Amino acid sequence: MDELRLKIKMRDFGDTRESLARAMGLTDHTLYMKMRAEKTSRVQQFNQKEIQFIAERYNLTPEEIAEIFFAKVGEKV
Repeated sequence: MDELRLKIKMRDFGDTRESLARAMGLTDHTLYMKMRAEKTSRVQQFNQKEIQFIAERYNLTPEEIAEIFFAKVGEKV
C-alpha cells in the first residue's frame, strides 16, 4: 500500500481522509488503519470492494491501482 500516492489522489479530487471514509461508510479511524496497515503490521487492509470504490471515485487506471494498493512503497509495478 502506497499511502502517499493515495493521499495525492485524494487531494487532487478534493477529498480528505474524513470525507473519503464517510463516502465509503467507514469511520475515519478505520480508514486511517487501512491506509497505515503495511507500516504498522496491522491486518486491516483494503478489501476488493473498497479498492473498486476508490478506483472509481478517483478514475484510477489499472497501473495506478497496482501502484497504490499492491506495490511496496517506492516500488514500481
